[in-house]
Amino acid sequence: MSTLKSPGAPADNTQAGSLIDSSEKNTTSTRVSAPVTTSTNPGSLEEIHRKCREVFPMCFDGARMMLTKAMSSHFQVTHTLSVSPQSTGYRFGATYVGTKATQQEGESFPVFLADTDISGNTSATFLHQFGDRWRVRMQAQTQGNKLTTTQGGVEYRGRLTTLGLTCANIDIINDSGVIVAQYLRRITKKLDLGVEFIHQYGIPIPGRQLSVVNYQARLDFSSFFFCFSMFFVIHNKTYTLCIFP
Repeated sequence: MSTLKSPGAPADNTQAGSLIDSSEKNTTSTRVSAPVTTSTNPGSLEEIHRKCREVFPMCFDGARMMLTKAMSSHFQVTHTLSVSPQSTGYRFGATYVGTKATQQEGESFPVFLADTDISGNTSATFLHQFGDRWRVRMQAQTQGNKLTTTQGGVEYRGRLTTLGLTCANIDIINDSGVIVAQYLRRITKKLDLGVEFIHQYGIPIPGRQLSVVNYQARLDFSSFFFCFSMFFVIHNKTYTLCIFP
């Protein structure tokens, strides 16, 4: 969950939105194969742009070598060696996927993945599903001997809707943190509509808080896939509108 920042760091809509994006990458990497699903649930809101993002290559400055070894059908380890101007070093990662399989989504739970570097900086993610509808996700990141990032969320998956609530870096003493509420609805077999509200408070800007309302749409045909995002940034009674196709 490397995109999260400490509670005192400045924030904008991109940083707040990255709270969810990092979780999407971690969860996706644990799937051994593409699940066969019979569910009519639209999935999570952070996954709405996944197919569009997979079209673009992942570009980075430098070189990276990764070796993955499956120890069993439920456990694998990863060795990563990277050389770049931003970060150079070695990371060790491990992923465990449980034996509880969902009938509708075709996924297995619980999921636990973590990685660490030679300095001891560690990030970990835990994901589990309770019953047929409820999912819980917890993430944490340490740097040195300090806990720099924490995040917890719960998600309800109905027949045609998904509701999610996530809290990150909540600090009661300093009165700071990030709260994210999401709603995704399947309108037709090809159209999904969603809305997301992100509120960050206790940040060093005038007013000490920032809110973002994000509207998203997904249109899925057999020959093409279209996603649309539009968000309003609310800061100190100022409204900003941005549209991304």
